[in-house]
Amino acid sequence: MKWILLIFIIVVNVVLTSVVNHIQPVVFGLPFFLFWIFIWMVLTPFITLTIYVIEKKQS
Repeated sequence: MKWILLIFIIVVNVVLTSVVNHIQPVVFGLPFFLFWIFIWMVLTPFITLTIYVIEKKQS
């Protein structure tokens, strides 16, 4: 499970960033690309925390 989450973070942040690199639509006054980056800046630490908790339970 932890490897899936780690790969998911990498795929979303590296691979899909080129796919969502659009100015339109505008979300909350931000171009979609900036909104995408902001959302993943918020979500990545929570996913990393989940990985940490999973790893701690297994040890």
